[in-house]
Amino acid sequence: MAGGADVPGCRRESGKRLGNETIRITSTGQVSIRLPAALGYLANAPHGRYVLDTTVEFQHRGEEWADRISANSAVAYRIHHDPVRRRWYVASWQRPAVPVLPIDAALANAGDQRAQHRSEHAAEHEPWQQGSLPLSL
Repeated sequence: MAGGADVPGCRRESGKRLGNETIRITSTGQVSIRLPAALGYLANAPHGRYVLDTTVEFQHRGEEWADRISANSAVAYRIHHDPVRRRWYVASWQRPAVPVLPIDAALANAGDQRAQHRSEHAAEHEPWQQGSLPLSL
C-alpha cells in the first residue's frame, strides 16, 4: 500500500497536513490512514481515519523527513509487509528536484550541436567538399 500520486485515489501534495492526505505520520510516530468510504465503518478516529496501535521511527534520513512534515511539504510513503519476519515496514522518500533547462536555451544548444555534427561529418566523410577532389588511379 502506498500514499502518493502513483496510487489511484491518493494525493500527495505540498500544503497538506503532515505532507500526505492518505497516510499521515506525526512527529511522535503515530500512523493514521484515511480509509475509503466503503471501509469507513472500521475507522477508530474522526474523519474516517484508522490509527495504528503502534508508532514508527525513521532511522534513515529521519531529520529530512521531520523537516518535510513540519513544513507540510509533500511526502510519499510505502508500507511493506515481510511475512517471514512478521513485520511491517514504512518507507518515506522524496525525489530531489531536477534542474530545468529553459526551452529557449535547449533549442539554441540543439541548433549548435546539429551544426557541429554536420561539419564533423563533412570533414570525416566528404573531404571533396572542403576544396579537394577525390583521386582514383
